[in-house]
Amino acid sequence: STETPDMMLVYGDTKSTLAGALVAAKTSCKLAHVEAGLRSYRRGMPEEVNRVVTDNLSDILFCPTITAKDNLVLEGKGSNSLVVGDVMYDSYLYYANKLDINKVLYSFNLQHNQYLLATIHRAENTDNPSNLKSIFSALKTFLPDMDIVLPLHPRTKKVVKELHISLDGFHVIDPVSYRTMISLLSGSRLIVTDSGGLQKEAYFAKTPCVTVRDETEWVETLVNGWNRISPPGHKNDIVSSIKSAMDINTNNSAYIESYGDGHASEKIISHLLKCT
Repeated sequence: STETPDMMLVYGDTKSTLAGALVAAKTSCKLAHVEAGLRSYRRGMPEEVNRVVTDNLSDILFCPTITAKDNLVLEGKGSNSLVVGDVMYDSYLYYANKLDINKVLYSFNLQHNQYLLATIHRAENTDNPSNLKSIFSALKTFLPDMDIVLPLHPRTKKVVKELHISLDGFHVIDPVSYRTMISLLSGSRLIVTDSGGLQKEAYFAKTPCVTVRDETEWVETLVNGWNRISPPGHKNDIVSSIKSAMDINTNNSAYIESYGDGHASEKIISHLLKCT
């Protein structure tokens, strides 16, 4: 290769994250991992394997939360880790000030706080017919009293068709841009999702969330009921969780700033410059 970097920076827990980590490990290039230290403690989850291997290969570990650093301390990686905050929070704050939420809601014929936003795409749900049917069955119990906006992931769309799951009554839309999604979640009454990122973004926007998974890496969102874990295979539990989340008083519920001060990116760059 013609490139001889001093440092390779990888983010998150995707296959490309692991690929970058392996490349750095086989060269003299140092490796820094942004969003280090997250753990679901489920090795069968592909993202978990990517996180653990990348963290173990990294020279510098940039943690989004105190919990993430605590995880690394337990694994003997505490000396290489720093709590900088979450770069997704940086991004959210940057774009939140540039949104025209009313314009976006008008374009989808939606009323503020009068709809539920749902996203389902994780393999553990789309590849499990029982889970997927339970989730959509639970959501349907809120129709037609509540409008349900469903940006439909291509994988979910394919499986829903194969399983003959009816989406009649849902406000189905194509996947949307980041700015549009932020607008939709900010204007919604509730989020139902299996997305890790959307859990956090809902928390940033102070929008209640129900996560249809068995666990979450973002345990900070669970404090004071802003986010609720509801296992995907249990329809009645999902319904109960949604009803409970709708009752949260978003004006009076205690809220903790768990993801930094909005300057995580600057802290990461500053540290990298000191190390190179």
